[in-house]
Amino acid sequence: MSGRYKLLNHQKGQIYFAVVVLLVLIVVAWAIVSTLPRPQPLIKVHVFETKPSEFKSTESGDLVLKTENLVSDSPTTVTLHLETHNYVKIYKGQTLLPKVVGNFTYTKYLEPKETSELKFTVKGTLDVGDNSRDYYIKAYIYVNGELFGVRDTTFIIRRG
Repeated sequence: MSGRYKLLNHQKGQIYFAVVVLLVLIVVAWAIVSTLPRPQPLIKVHVFETKPSEFKSTESGDLVLKTENLVSDSPTTVTLHLETHNYVKIYKGQTLLPKVVGNFTYTKYLEPKETSELKFTVKGTLDVGDNSRDYYIKAYIYVNGELFGVRDTTFIIRRG
């Protein structure tokens, strides 16, 4: 019985030692990862909003996007994929933005350290019987081909 007891204690000691070593490895790995330099963002989105936040179906609103290229030595490509309801249309000037896979799309090239404020025209319609409706525009923002982030804005269209 005592030989078996010694064997069980020895196994418990080995398990305890393995757990301690594993915990030490996890702490060391976390410390190394937390000290690695993080990549700096390439752009900053200052504004993404619909103005006014409420307008009539006979009127239009503005979608405003203000971005800044944080890179000082090279241009940056910003591509927007704008998701919204089928009753909402988004224009740049008088031109309806093209759709790619169901989303309005727009690309802007930012020079080094350039700040850009884009204004899009937003028009919407209502379903028969609706007096007003809440809509959203969700922007999937890609920088140099990689997803940078997602922003959204909401607005209300009232019957005109």
